[in-house]
This record gives sequence, structure tokens and C-alpha cells, in this order.
Amino acid sequence: MPTQDSGSAARPLPPRPILPAAGQAIAGLGQLEIVDRAHKATAEAPGGAAEQAKGQEPEGFLRTLLAMAKDNITGLPRQAAAKAVWLVPVALSWVVIASTPGHVLYNMPAVLASLVSLVGWLTATYNGVIGKAIYAIALGNTVVPLVKQLREQGVGAAISDRTGKYTRALGLVKQAYANLGDGAIRILLASGGLGLMLANVINRNNSPDKYLASLLAGLMLYTAMTEGLRNPIVRLFRAGWRDLRKLTGQGSGGGAAAPGVNQVYAAMAAMAGGLAGSLIICYVKFTREYYDYTGYIIGGVMIAASLVLPAKGKLNVRRTPET
Repeated sequence: MPTQDSGSAARPLPPRPILPAAGQAIAGLGQLEIVDRAHKATAEAPGGAAEQAKGQEPEGFLRTLLAMAKDNITGLPRQAAAKAVWLVPVALSWVVIASTPGHVLYNMPAVLASLVSLVGWLTATYNGVIGKAIYAIALGNTVVPLVKQLREQGVGAAISDRTGKYTRALGLVKQAYANLGDGAIRILLASGGLGLMLANVINRNNSPDKYLASLLAGLMLYTAMTEGLRNPIVRLFRAGWRDLRKLTGQGSGGGAAAPGVNQVYAAMAAMAGGLAGSLIICYVKFTREYYDYTGYIIGGVMIAASLVLPAKGKLNVRRTPET
């Protein structure tokens, strides 16, 4: 323990309270559970709160993404074994339904055909390669942990815990948009538009039988917000926003100031809304000729609107003080 001289005796310095900048920024939005956990992020985690505590900028988007990919590749054998219990049945449904001739499916009894369609919808069988990959990732981060929690804690306790976390996260998002003031609409349009475009990639042709993957992807983003900076998706969004500010020359001296929690959570919520809201596009044919590309069209219009929208005032961004 550090000491200081006072006469001939050395007295220990009182312990210095440490509150990482990320936790401090989140604390300004309300005392939520993610506030208590965000500051526990380790220095090894890119964009973690420990780096902020040292006055460092978060890692860039590419470096964060590569670190996440490395961690997942390293743990792939262990993860594959642990997820085989649900991943194998899903993969089997992909193979069996996809390899069944079309005339066999069409000539099935109505009840059996409906059952096959339901299984295909629940397993994202009709999605493309990208849609299936995102579906598997989202399923493993949303539904599977919930099922495990239900088994370990019981239905009542698990539902109560999840409801509490999602409710507090919703309060955080509302407060974030309130803090952003006039700039909130820009983030809502830009990130929501990106969500619609991503949903079009996942759904491929905006068909309702491919929608579940987009819904789970949106739920995965929302679930990630309940964990704060400990969640790699939150850190990835934060790194992406940091690079975006750097490219646009924002921040002191043209550099990239650490992005505030307001922008990160507002962007994640808007993208989750775009992914989940793509259901409207699946059932409402805005354009018959370009139905397969409706998500790209509407999303692009929203992004363009966010770029040309005049700003009436400065964003109420919470700066992270150096420590």
C-alpha cells in the first residue's frame, strides 16, 4: 500500500475510490444492474471499462471484431460440444426439409404439411446461409440461455428476472434518447434504417417464413444491453461508433472522443427495432416490383434522411472524464 511521509512516521494513504468512466457514464442514466456490472470489465476486453479507467480510448471496430472472432475460434470445439444438444436437431431439420422434393411436401396431408412448415419456420430452414448463421448465433444467445435459466431457477423466478432486466434496459433507452435531445432522431433514423437493411439480408426476400431470424437478432441486441460493457456486442457497437466519430472528425482535435453510453444504447435499440419491425415489410407489399428489396429501399431512405436532417441543437453527450 502506498505511503506518504509525515514527520518521522509513515501513514498509509486512504484507499482511492475507483469508478471507471463507463460505469460513471451509465450511472448518470439511472441506477441499473448493468451499471454495477459494467465497471467489472477486464482490461483484456477491447473497449472495456478498465481501459477507460486508464484514460485510454476504446479499441477500434476492426480490432474488437478480430478479438471476438479469435476468442470464438479458440473456443469452437468446446462450444460445439456444449451446443450440440440443440444445434444438431436444428441442422438436421435444415438438411431433411431442404432435401425433401417439392412435390412430396405439396402432396402431404394438411396437418403434416403445416407441421413441417412450422418446424421450418422455427429453425430458419428457409433462410439463406447468412440468415441461418445469424439465427444460430441469436438462438444461442437468447432462447437457449432462457431455457437453461428456466430449468435452474424455475419458471416464476426466471421470468421475473428477465422481465426486470428488460424493463430496466427499456428505461435506460428512454433516458438515453431524452439525453440526446435533438440529435436522437438522427440516430433513430440511421440505426433503424441499418436494422431494416440487415433484416433484408437475413430474410433474403422479405418472406414471413424467414422472419424469425430477424426477430431473434433484434432480441439478441436488446438482451446484450442488459449486460452493459461486459457484453461483446455492446463493446462492438461502442467501437464502431468510436470509428465513425473518428472518420467524421468529431471529438477534440479531430480525434475520436470515447462515445457516450447515450449514443451506443440509442443506436442498439433503434437497430433492434428495425430488425423486429421488418415484420411489417414481410406482410405489407409496399412495392410489388421491388418487394424483395423493400428493406434496402426503406432503410436507405431513412439513412439518407438522417444525413440531411438539419440539427437544431447540439447533442447532450455525456463525456467520460479522464482519471
